[in-house]
Order: sequence, then structure tokens, then C-alpha cells
Amino acid sequence: MEPLSQSPPLFESRIRGLKKIHQGKVRDIYDVDADHLLIVTTDRLSAFDVVLPDPIPYKGEVLTRISAFWFDKTRHIVANQLTDLKVGDVVSDRDERASLAGRSMVVKKLNALPVEAVARGYLIGSGYKDYKARGSVCGISLPPGLRMADALPEPLFTPASKAPRASTMRTWTSIRSVKGASAGICREHPADHSGALRLRRRARELSQHHHRGH
Repeated sequence: MEPLSQSPPLFESRIRGLKKIHQGKVRDIYDVDADHLLIVTTDRLSAFDVVLPDPIPYKGEVLTRISAFWFDKTRHIVANQLTDLKVGDVVSDRDERASLAGRSMVVKKLNALPVEAVARGYLIGSGYKDYKARGSVCGISLPPGLRMADALPEPLFTPASKAPRASTMRTWTSIRSVKGASAGICREHPADHSGALRLRRRARELSQHHHRGH
């Protein structure tokens, strides 16, 4: 594995030759051409939707490496947005390229499906709160007596929506809406339903293999 760069922490990227079309809590996105985007993962840190003033050294590089690792390990299950283009292919300025080293990806320009394809394997977080109140998770009934962080009888597909300009995830809580959302996704985007569960299974297999190896 290559060592992390020695560049100073990056709070906000600036690329003169490309148009910045979005700035999120952590990532900056630039328009490259009709088919490609440049995603820059900065060192910004946010808490409760507030971006804090002090960046975290190497955060962007670590997040980019994690993304690259999982994209590589799961590309045979679900196609992803990665391309063979490098930052040097789209950014000509040497100093700008240096600031982006290890924290940038040139990706395909795609239409985003405004649904978070959540695959749950354990009873935790909002799922546990839902279960305690209703005996179900997103309208899917579960057996009684489960405790926090218990493994579910089988992984569940529980899609959630996210407003473009808000960070609060909204899970569908009625049986009708969950089944309707799942059915719609399965019909129009079948990879999102089966793919989410297959991705989770693959990630679990790799994690267990790594744990046994150490």
C-alpha cells in the first residue's frame, strides 16, 4: 500500500479549470465533460449537519481508499461509476493535482436514484426503536424477544429516502410504503434490491475472512 501523501489538510478544493457543481459536507464535485465528474474528498468534518472549522488530516485520503477498496471487491456484483481516467487526465495544473493526490476520483456521470438501498442484518439504531414501538422494522414484522444489536433472522431490504438538501434519512414505516417502494425498485432497478443484499453478504464474507486471518 502506498504511503499517504504529505499534503496539508484540505478544507475546500479549488480547481480553476473545472466548474464546481456541488459541495457537500465532505465532498466537492466538479463537472469534467458530458460523461464524467471529478469527486474530491476533502478533510472536512461535520457533526449534526454542521461543518466544523478544523479539517482532519488524511481523512479524505482514507475515505477514498476505503471507497476504492470496496468498489474493487464488489464490481462483479454491481457495476460502479469508476473509470480508467486519472486526475492528471482532467486537471492540468501541477499544484492543483498535488492538492488532489490520493483523495480524488474521475467517475461516470450518472443519474442518481433518490433512494438509499439499506440492507439491515442487525437490530440497531432506528430499526431497534421501530421494533420496540411496533414489533417491526419499517413495517416488516419480526419475532418477539429480540434485543438491541441481535442478528435478524435474515437480512432485510429497508429502503430509505433522502432529501437533496437535507441529511436526515427517512425510512418508510408502513407495510404498504415499504412493499410499494421495494416493488417499484425491484421492477425498475432490480440490482438495487438484490444487489444491496448481495453486497452486504459479500462485505460480511470479506470481513469474516479478514478477522480469521488475524
